[in-house]
Amino acid sequence: MASNTVYACCALNITEGGKSFIPPQSVEIDLTNTCNQDCTYCNSALYRAKVPNLTKIHHYHKLVEQLTTWGRMSNSRNVRTITFAGGGEPTVRKGYEYVVEQALESKLLTSIATNGSYLNKLDNLPVDTVKKLSWVGVAIDSGDPAIYEKIRRSSTKGMFERVKENISWLASINNRVDVKVLLHPDTASEHSLHQTFKYAKDVNARMLYFRIALLKSGMYIPSESVYELIDNYSKFYGVSVQVNKSRLTEKSYSKCHALYMLPVFAADGLVYLCCENRGNPKFALGSWLDDEFWLNWCSDAHYEIYNDIDARLCLPCRPHTHNIEVENSINSQSFHQDLFL
Repeated sequence: MASNTVYACCALNITEGGKSFIPPQSVEIDLTNTCNQDCTYCNSALYRAKVPNLTKIHHYHKLVEQLTTWGRMSNSRNVRTITFAGGGEPTVRKGYEYVVEQALESKLLTSIATNGSYLNKLDNLPVDTVKKLSWVGVAIDSGDPAIYEKIRRSSTKGMFERVKENISWLASINNRVDVKVLLHPDTASEHSLHQTFKYAKDVNARMLYFRIALLKSGMYIPSESVYELIDNYSKFYGVSVQVNKSRLTEKSYSKCHALYMLPVFAADGLVYLCCENRGNPKFALGSWLDDEFWLNWCSDAHYEIYNDIDARLCLPCRPHTHNIEVENSINSQSFHQDLFL
């Protein structure tokens, strides 16, 4: 019932003369597969090593234009949110700031997930445009330079200080800049957490955002003492925090409903339905460079991917709680009565 329900909700006959489909509300765009760091926990390192960039900057300008008209073409709601993230580091792409500007001027809620190395390129845009960014999340993992480099392994010297300067500059213009930390044994130490909170205070970040790491050895589960340290340092430094523990929530679904919710437009020209499986052909719905993808969204091919993937075999990922909410809705008696009776 779950798979049929989601497929039925997606594949709607909206216009006369053919099938039209409701676009997702949010998409991710990878501006590049290149990265100037080699983080120890990176889940796309092998993908980046094997798959070259097959895109030019003009492809992204065309993509943003297509995304802003996708829903209009089917008389449906539009894509609402774009996050420039990546198999690589989005800010190393030459001219990335002008793609960001186009998304903002198209009235899309626009965010950047970055290591912060070239955020200063946003200074090429008008200040009023930079102020429109919905969110910028800068991953530092630790406010201690040695731990930062142990984890993030920068390709050039001086990255720690450069990133710190860029965050401070951007936070002075836009108050929606967060510092991100992936909790694992190195970053969850008392020393590292102390230095990280001091760092966040120094750069005037809106908040510190903590997530639990998925390591090659499995999921890292922090002790209660780690959460107590975070709470104590938050009060001491006056820095707001958000600790995302969603990965610890028990899985209640066997199908990944997020395969209809958050497509990734990757730098190899393909669209992946899973944010954790760039480069895996099982999750690819076609090319966005030759327009194959636009024909495949909510098609039988899309449904086959959704139906073939057993989410019970996956570790809890970013859309984990969204999957739980969708599953709960599908299994709700009132949901079925309202929809089918």
